[in-house]
Amino acid sequence: RLRRAHNIALGLWPHPWECEGCAGPATDVHHRDRDNTNNEAHNLSILCRGCHVTLHNRAKETGRGKYGR
Repeated sequence: RLRRAHNIALGLWPHPWECEGCAGPATDVHHRDRDNTNNEAHNLSILCRGCHVTLHNRAKETGRGKYGR
């Protein structure tokens, strides 16, 4: 499922893929609503690994669980 989301997301944005957080090279796909089965375009963000990890760590620190928005 995650590979499918990755392929969907990267197909929606022009190449080269740019991180929505820092404008660096994007490698990860983040599900904004925390549901990794929801692969609607509005629910997907493309991020570099660093921004993706930071986003999830921030969610843990704020009590939002494993996933953040």
